[in-house]
Amino acid sequence: MCGALLSFVAAAQTLALKENHPQTYVVKKGDTLWDISAHFLKSPWLWPRLWQANPQVKNPHLIYPGDLLTLIWVDGEPRLVRKPTIKLSPTMRVEPKASPIPVLSFDEIGPFLTSNHVFEADVDLDKLPYVLGENENSIAMQEGQTLFVRGALQPGVSYAIYRPGELYKDRVTKEALGREALLSGLGVAQQAYAEDRSVLTVTRSYREIRQGDRLIPVPSQESLNAYFSPQPGTLHNEQAYVVDTPYKVTSVGKFDVVLINRGARDQVQPGDVFSVLRPGAKVVDSGANDVSYREYGSAGDKLFASDSEVLPNDRVGEVMVIKVYDKLSMAFVMNSQNMVRKGYALANP
Repeated sequence: MCGALLSFVAAAQTLALKENHPQTYVVKKGDTLWDISAHFLKSPWLWPRLWQANPQVKNPHLIYPGDLLTLIWVDGEPRLVRKPTIKLSPTMRVEPKASPIPVLSFDEIGPFLTSNHVFEADVDLDKLPYVLGENENSIAMQEGQTLFVRGALQPGVSYAIYRPGELYKDRVTKEALGREALLSGLGVAQQAYAEDRSVLTVTRSYREIRQGDRLIPVPSQESLNAYFSPQPGTLHNEQAYVVDTPYKVTSVGKFDVVLINRGARDQVQPGDVFSVLRPGAKVVDSGANDVSYREYGSAGDKLFASDSEVLPNDRVGEVMVIKVYDKLSMAFVMNSQNMVRKGYALANP
């Protein structure tokens, strides 16, 4: 039922081409499927439908540097097909095939997958290994120092050092969703020096490492999924929103990450795409000669105005989920016509 609904939603989207779009495109090294689709489509996340009709290729999603892509029309909709190219040469040469291009570059998403983290709401932080200190009595510890840790670490394994931050609560239900995890640094575990006590060498610091900072193993790159298949996400109510932005900045744009209040329990999965809605401005309309934004009005206007209204929300971009927790998810800003801010609502694409 859910799959049928997603297919219906995807089919309902129109493959709108950009103005002055090319008729052909030669794939370059470093391209991504999203980049190529962005040359043609107003909504690049609909790229799977752009590649559907390609009888010459067993898997039309495998596109390689050097391939010539040509825009055609099938049943009234645009399609990109890979046209075979023939190179004449006096001798036969066998060249290794390059790797197929991904949907997104791991260089862009990888840092967020490895460093950004949230402690689940039900995690007992006191059971995680934590920093005891070091022998120079430093309050702020940094790269290159040797730290002592309470907890059994595995020698040779890389660990991320996090400082527990804000407890995220749903703004409507007040339910605890998870706790912010601020990356302090990275380190490699050495030998244990006592029962349930370990030594750690700090290999990189992002902020001051302090006593009590928690440690968790760094996931290997092989275990991280950077090959997402964008698909229309499904929200079942109107209370989904951007919970936070990295480093508490006031706004973010394309290729930044946001935290949203939907996770695995809401059937959210990596690759889900959602639209971001900017809230409509509040205006006071007392006639054509007396219209003002409520934000800039006087205290009296705000208190007694009876002719105030809220303008409609507008879409300012799309985000794609890249990392899912139980009640929260991290999402990559794939496209933004304007800045994305904390509190902005989410909608089905």
